[in-house]
Formats: sequence, C-alpha cells, structure tokens
Amino acid sequence: MCLLIFILEVLGVCFAFYLKAKLSGVNINEVKIYVGVLVNSIFITVYIKMIKYDEFWLLGYRPDIFYDCIFVGWFTFFCVFAHAMAIPVGRKVKWWFSRKNGDWN
Repeated sequence: MCLLIFILEVLGVCFAFYLKAKLSGVNINEVKIYVGVLVNSIFITVYIKMIKYDEFWLLGYRPDIFYDCIFVGWFTFFCVFAHAMAIPVGRKVKWWFSRKNGDWN
C-alpha cells in the first residue's frame, strides 16, 4: 500500500510540473493561471487531508499507512510544497531533461 501511495504522489507531482510547462509562456492569461492554481489546490487539499486527518482518497480513514511507512508521510509533506511551486509563470518553462548543453534561456 505504501508503494502505491508513493507512486501516485510522484505521478501527481510530475503531472503538476507537466501542466506548468504546458501552461507557462509569454502569452499567459488569467484562465491558464486559474487552471494551474485550481489543479494544484486540489492536490494540496488532498495531501493536507492525508497528513492532518489520515484520510486517503478512495481508502477512507487509514492511520496505519503513515505509521507503517514514515517516509511516505514525509514525502506527502514535500508534495505540498512541490505543488505550491508548480503554478504557471510568464516565461517559457522546459523540462530539465529536455535542455541541451548551455541552453538555459
């Protein structure tokens, strides 16, 4: 169960940064910003419920998960901040692995 939750959290953070890369750019508008904020707010709300109340989406109240896998609890805490940084910006954002040598513009 711990591995499944960890994988879902990693996929959630990857989706948030993928969305940031797609929505960011010089032609950013309010709709793109609101979509980015809404998606990340939903993820942050789910993570805070997991941390504070031990309520997991589709699993219900499960205090044993974080008790058995302390690393997953700390990674969930990290995910809150990762989603907070995944808001679209007014410059073009690329994935870190898609950049060529010296191409940081």
